[in-house]
Amino acid sequence: MKSQTVVKILCSVFIVFGPRVAMTEEAPIRSLKDDPVGAWIEKNAARYGLFVEPTPVQENRAARPSESTDSVQVPSSMIHSMSTSTSKSTLKSGSAAKPGSQATPPANQPATESDAIKAFFSDTGLSSLFGVPTNPEANTDFIASKLVPEPRLKVPAPSFRAKLMPIPEVVIERKKFEPPAEALEATHPAAQIAAVMKDLDFSPNCSGFATSAGFGSWGQTVIRELTSGNANSLLQGTDDLRRACPNYDLLSNYQRSHVWVKIMASMAFLESSCNPRALGRGPNGVAAGLTQLHQGHEHKAAPGCNRGDSRSPITSIQCTISIIETQFKRTNALFSRDTHFGVLRPQGDLIRTKSGNKRVVKARVVAGAIRELPFCQRN
Repeated sequence: MKSQTVVKILCSVFIVFGPRVAMTEEAPIRSLKDDPVGAWIEKNAARYGLFVEPTPVQENRAARPSESTDSVQVPSSMIHSMSTSTSKSTLKSGSAAKPGSQATPPANQPATESDAIKAFFSDTGLSSLFGVPTNPEANTDFIASKLVPEPRLKVPAPSFRAKLMPIPEVVIERKKFEPPAEALEATHPAAQIAAVMKDLDFSPNCSGFATSAGFGSWGQTVIRELTSGNANSLLQGTDDLRRACPNYDLLSNYQRSHVWVKIMASMAFLESSCNPRALGRGPNGVAAGLTQLHQGHEHKAAPGCNRGDSRSPITSIQCTISIIETQFKRTNALFSRDTHFGVLRPQGDLIRTKSGNKRVVKARVVAGAIRELPFCQRN
């Protein structure tokens, strides 16, 4: 009798508290207007390819595990999680289509994580599974071609005007991530980084990392942390970082720290618009500071982080470097599905817009920003 009573009590506890624990693992869907760079996303979404559209799925036969990623391959570590998320989204999407037809996602249905991951690695060419040479001396034309897709995006005409007159097609050319002229003319790495930030329309607040006159206090913090031996994994780099920066292995440790100034500046802009006092909603409460760390829980993120690090831009940068150092040791990738930072996730994050929830992949901008650095590219 006692054992049965204990079992009943445990079941009751699971029913009451189980769902609450699961809910804390999912990040809340933030509104576009509440995003620190919401206006920037709205302005540049089409040009940078930030929103991922759902992919119609063939449902004329049962999908086999080997076909779960279609013709596009992704790192094997992501396949299981992608298949799981795809299955869940399929169950929620409603009834299946007739055999031989394509199942179009319902209106306002966001792209799945599987769609976003495949699109990210396909468009950026940052995965070796796409035929990108791993030899640092190899030609990078393939990578460049992958980073310059130029789709023709159609803007549908309002229904009440469609009957009166045809609306001309609006063609939005995708951003070509290559070193801008101003960056090529600059000789100092800080001036090159500042020129790239200007080309990508980053906030003036990001001048804390670099200006045409030199590195700011935030940029100097990044350089100091990396060159003092606190982040050897970051200096060593990862395969996807080397593909975005083909010269990485040829750079000195000091020069590699300059690449990380640009990466950190891109992360800070996409997380907070480079605003050290920015506050947002995170999966574990309030996200705060330059890189939107979990306020009051910073010390739990990684060794080297302390409670309250989000209050200062300097300690935010130091904690962020520690988090990425831990990530590199665990995943050996800059752009990882399991990263702490949404701006580095190839699957992106859901965001609420006027037309419904959409999946926005800010990692495309981080990858593109690295490619725009002149000292990263071969002459």
